Amino acid sequence: MGMKKNCMKKCLKLAQNKMRTFAFLLLSVISFQVASQDYGNLSGNVQRNYQTFKEDSVIGAENYPRHSSGYLNLIYNYKNLVVGTRLEIYHDVPPGSGLMQYEGMGIANRFIQFKNHRIDMTAGNFYDEFGNGLIFKTYFDPNLGVDNSINGFRLKFVPLEGMYLTALTGKQRNAWNIDNKNFYKKPGYMHDDDNSLHGLVSAFNADIILTEILFKTWNSNINIGASFVTKNETDNDPIYVVPENVGAFNGRLNIAKG
Repeated sequence: MGMKKNCMKKCLKLAQNKMRTFAFLLLSVISFQVASQDYGNLSGNVQRNYQTFKEDSVIGAENYPRHSSGYLNLIYNYKNLVVGTRLEIYHDVPPGSGLMQYEGMGIANRFIQFKNHRIDMTAGNFYDEFGNGLIFKTYFDPNLGVDNSINGFRLKFVPLEGMYLTALTGKQRNAWNIDNKNFYKKPGYMHDDDNSLHGLVSAFNADIILTEILFKTWNSNINIGASFVTKNETDNDPIYVVPENVGAFNGRLNIAKG
């Protein structure tokens, strides 16, 4: 019996060691969609990541607690109206991963949007990119710990076919609110008690496709674009006097044929 128990223990330990060789284990990916002709449609997805660690003195790897993370997206569409939210959770985030500031759970993203063929208005969290994203780009990547969404207001306007304008203002997300010590968190943004505009990003972008306006018969594509972005930050440097509003602008021309 003793030999049998030892063998079972060794087999169990071997199985556990093999499982820990996986860096990430996707526990479940669930997608669902509920539709109704009269009440719009609700869609979303759930993702859960699970990670274990094994101590290895040869390479200096430490034995950290098991790490889990995940999120739940919900989006409701009704005619020209879109409402969305995302719940995120990060538990036992390993040191040095870059995700330490995301430890906890909370609603990290929520928005309401109205759009038709001319106007697209969004209030809440949104993502966007101007041109190739050199002076403005926001995106979400939970595995890298990147979520720099803008929380504010965005207006997209198409005055005529071939001319696309975007204006936005708001603050970028910065992990969770550091003042909240509970496990349930609120999204954090740049904050200064003496300056409510601290961290405010304002931007404008224009894209004009000339072949949709003037040269419709041309077998080519000519796109002219321009962007301007400004950000406000409080000057609290004890030595230097730095500008509190810093702006960046760019222009671009793209010609494609054939």
